[in-house]
Amino acid sequence: MKNFKRYCSEEWEVIQCAPLKELGILALENKRGGYIEFVGLTTLSLTTQAKLHKNNDSIFGSFEDDITPQYDNIDPLFSDVGNIELMKLCLAINLIGDSFFGKGVKVGNIRIMNPHL
Repeated sequence: MKNFKRYCSEEWEVIQCAPLKELGILALENKRGGYIEFVGLTTLSLTTQAKLHKNNDSIFGSFEDDITPQYDNIDPLFSDVGNIELMKLCLAINLIGDSFFGKGVKVGNIRIMNPHL
C-alpha cells in the first residue's frame, strides 16, 4: 500500500500497545525525529457518508440542525466515515496517551487508512 511506504524504513518502529491494537490503531515511532505517528485502519470507504440524522450531513448528527454554525465562517465536518474514524482515533489517543506514552511525547501525523485502497 502506497500510504505505508513512509513507514517502511529503519527510522520507524511499531510501538506495541495492546489497547490501540485492539482498536485497529498503529502507533509508530520515528526514532530519528523522536515523535510518534498514529494510523487507524479501517476496511470502510473513507468518503462514505454516514446518515446520523435525517437531512443532516454534518458531524453534529442529531445534536444540531444541518446549518453552518456561526464560528467565524468555519463549516462543520461532514459525517463521512473518515472524519468519524479520525475522531475515534483522537479519543483513543487522548484516553491512553499519558498513561502509556508518558507526558510530553511529540505527536506527528494522525491518519486513517484503508489498507485495501
